Amino acid sequence: EFLQRNESSTVAINITQNIAGQRNRGLELSGTFRATDALTFDSGVMLLDAEMTFFPNSLCTETEKLLGQCVNGTIDRSGQPPRQAPDWKGFFKTSYDVYTDETYNVNLDGTFSFSDGYITDRAWASVSMMDKEVDLNLSASVDIGEQWNVTFWGRNLLESFSETYFPENDPITTTANTAVMFVQVPSNAFASYGLQIGYEFF
Repeated sequence: EFLQRNESSTVAINITQNIAGQRNRGLELSGTFRATDALTFDSGVMLLDAEMTFFPNSLCTETEKLLGQCVNGTIDRSGQPPRQAPDWKGFFKTSYDVYTDETYNVNLDGTFSFSDGYITDRAWASVSMMDKEVDLNLSASVDIGEQWNVTFWGRNLLESFSETYFPENDPITTTANTAVMFVQVPSNAFASYGLQIGYEFF
């Protein structure tokens, strides 16, 4: 809560009542192995234990409103897992540099990532959430001389980054069998490909 005054003697009072507390603890390990001067491997894994320690006045979802779990449009989420917090995630990356001569330099790069499911920023319950995801990004870059660069890339090639509806976690569906769920799919859920050409003038 804070008080604001201006020259016209108007007083404005702003009160925020749904400030949450969150506890995060975990373990992260990563390493790099250089097999040769040209070939490099990187990998890492993260374990996370996250919890909302204090969130008594969170806004309700539509499902919670239908189930009558709200008080004046709010619900206590203390003790629940927070958004965007998978229990584990990791990656494996490899990079290979091919030095042909002073004219051409080729780099091949690939990254494979994986993650546990997690609650998204659009739903607090496990009715609609990110399922376990795996993804693959690839790129091939060619330096031509000292000024030109051409890069071919592919992102989200496994197309697993999308929100999923879990009817077994939906109390409306399991009790009344009348629920309708609209799952929002982000733009980065689809595979994309591109060609980038660069030129350095100086």
